[in-house]
Amino acid sequence: FRAQDVATHMVDLGCRIILQTLPHPEKSERAGCDFDDICRLLPPIFGAESLAGVLVDGARPQSSPLDFFNRVFDRLTANGLILLDFSSVSATVEHSLIERQIRFLGTIASRCGFRVCPLPDKTDERLPESRFLVLSKLAKRPRWQLEQLQECDIESFRLLFRDCFNSDITPELWQWKYSGGRGQAVIARRGGQAVAHYGCTVRSVSCFDQPMIALQICDAMVHPSERGVMTKNGAMFLLTATFLEIFLGLQADRYKLAFGFPSRRAAQLGERL
Repeated sequence: FRAQDVATHMVDLGCRIILQTLPHPEKSERAGCDFDDICRLLPPIFGAESLAGVLVDGARPQSSPLDFFNRVFDRLTANGLILLDFSSVSATVEHSLIERQIRFLGTIASRCGFRVCPLPDKTDERLPESRFLVLSKLAKRPRWQLEQLQECDIESFRLLFRDCFNSDITPELWQWKYSGGRGQAVIARRGGQAVAHYGCTVRSVSCFDQPMIALQICDAMVHPSERGVMTKNGAMFLLTATFLEIFLGLQADRYKLAFGFPSRRAAQLGERL
């Protein structure tokens, strides 16, 4: 089965398909469509109506899915489904890599209010080439909403930085660290407020005489009011895991390693988690 087959079957059942495939002529040299591209198409195509399901044929698993999962969660009806078919982009990707990327996507989705639905046995002869991920919307969002840091989040970052470190950071310093692709970060919100952050700056390094792009971890922080949950369900663990799954998992072809210089307290927390 492929997304095309599922779409045809849905029409036969009386469903209305709003968007079946995604145009991306500006990226014709690459197979598939980034999740960011999909998000840009959501408002003009879907309008304001609720959706029973979102079916995407040709999403690139290497792109960050956080904004996509958050936006679709708001649009889906109760128990709504997301069906992602990576068949069209997996032909040129190593089998073990695409499988691993799909597992990462499923884990990240589970932190964004979705449940991974089981698929038929892989030995099913009808599924020789398919690469599916099927997600079902849960009844409510998790405690923290995970997002990738954007330029518009500067003030939220500065307020969180002040509450965590009792010190101010200037907009100019933030721009130097994160703007223009120089840095990446994942944040957690609760009640609309940023309460945790895990970031990095992008570095060119030499590792065993091999040039590569690495990530230097920085600005790992959790608001004092959220620090009581120091477990694998806590904000810091969820941010760290999601950050690593996106940048060293989904985007392992771009970033090869991450390093940092943690304080004694931060190092002990990492060992504990």
